[in-house]
Amino acid sequence: MYFIELCKKNNIEYKIINSPSIFDEIGKIGLFLYKFGRTVSISFHESTEFYDYIIRNYKNNLQTLVLLY
Repeated sequence: MYFIELCKKNNIEYKIINSPSIFDEIGKIGLFLYKFGRTVSISFHESTEFYDYIIRNYKNNLQTLVLLY
């Protein structure tokens, strides 16, 4: 819930999607899989390596799917 609170505090839009597969839902909300770069998983107890992938996707004009766990 930390990320939800952080988004609210900084007026960042977010959406929680409950689905058997997140990739099934991507098409339903109007996004295209071919425009996605590397999917990033963020854990509370691991390195910050995910920042590099988010920045790389951004520089290549790709969307980033971030999985929180």
